[in-house]
Amino acid sequence: MNIKKYTNIVVVILSLVIFIAYSKLIAIVLLIGYVVYKSFATIIYYIGSNKYKRNQIDEAYNYFEKAYNINNSPMKIKLYYIYYLLLRGDLDKSDKLLKQLSQNKLTDDDEISIKLNMSIVMWKKNNIDEAVIILMELYEKYKTTIIYQNLGYFLILQNKYDKALEMNLEAYDYNSTNAGILDNLATSYCMLGEYDKSLKIYEELMLEKPTFPSAYYYYASTLLHLNKTEEALQNLNQALKCNFTFLSAISKEEIEAKITEIESSTKLLVK
Repeated sequence: MNIKKYTNIVVVILSLVIFIAYSKLIAIVLLIGYVVYKSFATIIYYIGSNKYKRNQIDEAYNYFEKAYNINNSPMKIKLYYIYYLLLRGDLDKSDKLLKQLSQNKLTDDDEISIKLNMSIVMWKKNNIDEAVIILMELYEKYKTTIIYQNLGYFLILQNKYDKALEMNLEAYDYNSTNAGILDNLATSYCMLGEYDKSLKIYEELMLEKPTFPSAYYYYASTLLHLNKTEEALQNLNQALKCNFTFLSAISKEEIEAKITEIESSTKLLVK
């Protein structure tokens, strides 16, 4: 029996004894106090989450940090905080906290989450080779959609297109409806010049109504290679309607630059 379960049982038994022998009110107060104590980090986190939704960003991060630092804060709350740090682009702090958490005794899910986030830190620090190494180690132990999704994309960024295609085909067999996996597979085909195959997969992807900008950006790239300029521009403009964060694979500026490039080229051809 672990300590947490043992403590819970002791508190329940103590509350029952007090309830029966002494005071119902004291017993109820004891139980409520214990529940609040056990859930305090979660309560603080959700206060921060509500502030974040209201765009009170700085206040939200203060609450996230407080929730992280509470002694009995659950691992998921700590990982939520690190995720928000990554969204904010605070790579150094994220890296430091992830390394600290990795020293703990971890469940499989915790190990996957921590190493996935470590790989994202490496990617955003322009160390794609280290990011791939981290994910390959995870891939050897676990097979999950998010591992396939991130590894498939990072292999593309590493310019290992044949290897990326092999991985993304395996990922497609694992989960053929995930938007990220479909995007990776279609992009792999595009990078290898197999534009018809890329188009077919992108048509599947668009049925899923992706909400991330890179799907439309890379789809536009395939369409351009097939001389479908108007459709490419439509998808690039659709990409601009998506939400952008520090973790977006494609920036808003890159998409706007691509639109300008296409429109300029089209004007030159007309002349």
